[in-house]
Amino acid sequence: MRDRLTNTVSEAERAAAHSAAADRLAGLGAPPARLAHHLLAAARDRDALPWLTSAASEAIGVGAHTDALTTVDRGLAIAPQDPTLLVLRADAMNGLGDPGAPAAYSLAMALSAEPDRSALAVRRARALILAGDVPAALETLAGVESVPPAVRGQLLVARGLAFWCTGALDEAEEAGQEAKGLAETTGSVRDFVDATMVLAMVAHERGTWPQRVSLDLLDQHVRPDLAAVAMDAHLCIAESYLYGGVPYPDVVRFASDLQRQAVAAGSPRAEAFATTLLGEAHLLMGDTETAAPHLRSAVEQHRRVGVLCGEALSLQRLAQAALANGDAAEAQAALSSALMAARGSPVGTRHLLDRVHGTVIRSAPDRASALSAVDEATQAVRGPFETCPPCSINLTVPAAIACADAGDVDRATRYLTVSEHVAGAFYPRGGWQAALDETRAHLALAEGDPVRAGRLLTAAFGAFEQLGQHLDAGRCRHDLDALTSAGKV
Repeated sequence: MRDRLTNTVSEAERAAAHSAAADRLAGLGAPPARLAHHLLAAARDRDALPWLTSAASEAIGVGAHTDALTTVDRGLAIAPQDPTLLVLRADAMNGLGDPGAPAAYSLAMALSAEPDRSALAVRRARALILAGDVPAALETLAGVESVPPAVRGQLLVARGLAFWCTGALDEAEEAGQEAKGLAETTGSVRDFVDATMVLAMVAHERGTWPQRVSLDLLDQHVRPDLAAVAMDAHLCIAESYLYGGVPYPDVVRFASDLQRQAVAAGSPRAEAFATTLLGEAHLLMGDTETAAPHLRSAVEQHRRVGVLCGEALSLQRLAQAALANGDAAEAQAALSSALMAARGSPVGTRHLLDRVHGTVIRSAPDRASALSAVDEATQAVRGPFETCPPCSINLTVPAAIACADAGDVDRATRYLTVSEHVAGAFYPRGGWQAALDETRAHLALAEGDPVRAGRLLTAAFGAFEQLGQHLDAGRCRHDLDALTSAGKV
């Protein structure tokens, strides 16, 4: 109907109407994307260019990298060598985990003014690290002689990450310490979180992470605004610690000791962190009756101190405990609240959306619902490497299993490939390796090979049991029993 009506208007009249609409909307402060649409329809391409740039920048700001890339490409069709658009294109590609992002940054650097090139080099180095090309990242960073003060912290963080990837832990720690000290001086929350994460990664590699987290969370000399995000910075490493093969009784002792120290020091954020870790350890051990009260307490503690990231993690784990206890209603309520809390926290969107959506997939009552949950997660997270690569496996593994169970072998294979890449880079030992065997078993079933599926499930079950992850082992045991009952193995 709309097309029939507009076809009665001449092309010139349509262009004039779009042009008038753009001018009117500009005066009303309409969104840049809407203005750009009307200006392009009016054939005012050059006038649309700044609005396309603003629209792409806004899209990147809210994590809509696919939309940003589409908008940037429309702008580059008008001005192929616009430096600002080329930078936005590289940022959008990097946000999507596109392996072409480093090359996109190189092109942007070649056409940008000298003061901007060093900052772009730092971003290019981070993209190279994400793509696994650490030697090229180190070469890029070596060529950075000076950066604006606002970029100095990110340069140090990038160096720390690159050194960590090569096993040069002393150099990584030195860069992390310098970046953290600089962040404490400037008050940059982003740099403080990133620097603390580098130091935590170094400590985890050395087996001294418990001491590191205690030092950071109980430090009374850190500014209050930065102390508030210290827990967020340790979130990812805490999950690696839980899945890294450390005996769970040791984790429980550490969490209990940290909890007591936090109470004695009057540090409610550290207490909330310790309570969450305590609940997680009992959950993975399969002791859901003990885990649930700890996790409910952690939710309340995080709410009292206003730490949305910790609240979201505690709720997601509480949902897992509720599912294991057969309480679907509590699980769904906890997951809904977890999504709200994660979306409200900048750190939460980086580390927790994958986890929460992964639990939503596992909690689905049937295969069709699980597949719908995978589609929803794909739209919400917008790519496995947009947030935190180590955390992405919490989504890609259950997504692979859901796709395999639904018969979508190609999609399951893609998710499994991503999971194998992440596990190989960040979890060379521990529970995620067992989870890969569990995932391969579901894919083998989808491909019509129940014998191989049985072998893989048996291997996963044995590994989970050896690690003390009885919750996950129980899931594999259930699937094995189902295969046996069906006479397939």
